[in-house]
Amino acid sequence: MKSTINTSPDHIARLLKQFKLIDIQTNYESEIAYAIENNIGHREFLVRLLEIEAEGKRERNVEKNIKAAKVRRN
Repeated sequence: MKSTINTSPDHIARLLKQFKLIDIQTNYESEIAYAIENNIGHREFLVRLLEIEAEGKRERNVEKNIKAAKVRRN
């Protein structure tokens, strides 16, 4: 018997929010469209999403560190 997986956008958004994957949450719909248009496989699709999230986290960490450095100076 095949299990049913909830793939609704609301459920996906809740899970992404729960795991704090904000960049994937923002971009996954456009990445799905890109994957369909360019016929990319599931592994490449996953890697693209993970790279988007990693870049976003790097950018937020840089911003956080800059703010922290400014606070320490004052």
